[in-house]
Formats: sequence, C-alpha cells, structure tokens
Amino acid sequence: MNRLLPFIVIIALLMPIVLKAQLKSYTFEDIDSLQKTEPKPILIFIYTDWCNHCKHLQYTSLKNKAVSEILHQYFYFLPFNAEEKRDIAFAGTKFSFQPTGIQTGIHELAIKLGVINGVLSFPTLVLLDKAYKPVWRYSGYLNAKELKTVLNQFSAKQ
Repeated sequence: MNRLLPFIVIIALLMPIVLKAQLKSYTFEDIDSLQKTEPKPILIFIYTDWCNHCKHLQYTSLKNKAVSEILHQYFYFLPFNAEEKRDIAFAGTKFSFQPTGIQTGIHELAIKLGVINGVLSFPTLVLLDKAYKPVWRYSGYLNAKELKTVLNQFSAKQ
C-alpha cells in the first residue's frame, strides 16, 4: 500500500487538470434552461458514427485545449448525432428521426440545422446565436487553429 501512495497522490493532483481539459457538452433538452440563466451562443457539432472526418474533428480540433477553453467560456457546445432516433424538442418544435431505408435515416433537426446549399454532409458545425438563429455553418474538417479563429471571431461579438 505504501508503494501505491505516491501514485494515488499524483493522480489526485492531476485529476482537476485532466477534468478541466475535457470539453463540457450539453443536449438540446439542456439549452432552454441554460439560456434563461446564462445566455450564450450554441455551437452544434453534427456528426454520424460512421464518419471518419467527424471522428478526426472530434478527437483533434475539439479536444484542443485552447478550443475547449473558448467553447467552455463563451459557448454551449452540443454534439448531435444526425442519426439519433429519439424525438427532440427544440425551440418550440418537435423533431423526429426520418427513416430512409431499413437501417438508415436522418434526424429532421440535423436537416433543419445543418443543410448548406441544399446538402447535409458530415461533419457540420453550426453556430446559433442566443435566440437560436443560425449565424454560421461549416461543412467539413477544421483544424484546431481554424476552429479557434472562428470561435474567437464570434466570442468577440458577445
């Protein structure tokens, strides 16, 4: 036990640093109450489980410490699987999953938020203002530096 004590102490000391670096995310169900207490813009990350570019964005750019800090301070971050099957109420409207085949489909909310020039592709980032109006959409991968630049532009408008 005495041999484990130094490791336990190190883990205990590092835990707050590790936890702080993790990106806090929310759900559509959280947003209304959060906006009432502390209004912030919302960054929605629309992805699918099969999308490799989505995974790359999630595990690189969105895990970047500087990006995480900006998101935590100035935005509500909301990851959204475009193939989510449950109904979602958002901004006073109920949205549902729409099957397109036997095992496939797309959520209405993904279409509503993420379509750019008539096309929904993945990943898509959507920035909503405090009143849930889209102010920016981007489809494709952004590296951490590019994402940080975009977030800084919109956080400066606060």
